Amino acid sequence: SSSIHTSCESFGLSMATKTPSPASGPPAPLGPPPAGGDQNRGDDIIITQFVLISIATILVGLRLWIITIIGSAFNVMMVREGFGRHLYYLKRTPKQIPRATFWHIIWQPTFFLSVTLTRISICFLLLRIFGVNRT
Repeated sequence: SSSIHTSCESFGLSMATKTPSPASGPPAPLGPPPAGGDQNRGDDIIITQFVLISIATILVGLRLWIITIIGSAFNVMMVREGFGRHLYYLKRTPKQIPRATFWHIIWQPTFFLSVTLTRISICFLLLRIFGVNRT
């Protein structure tokens, strides 16, 4: 306790409680009391927080699940058509090369859009949190 007291004082902070001087008087009034009296809305805030966190968790989980399913489907189609095999062995069945390439070309924009939209979303979130300083 004394080490905390000493370190606080080194930053110019005092651990002693200050009592208001009689000369300063009571604090300034905040205006008339609100209608309805003293109401505690803390429970509403906590419920809203948990509902929104639950919705966000479900949506992010669905997004990841859908991306995984789509990516897996493209990978299955590519491998089924010969993706992952050496080109020497695919030359024996000439239709495999264009089919494997087709599924790979279809998969690339899907993956690119997924990653790009995620990054743009994060950028907008950061702009919303920190704002734009145009000085």
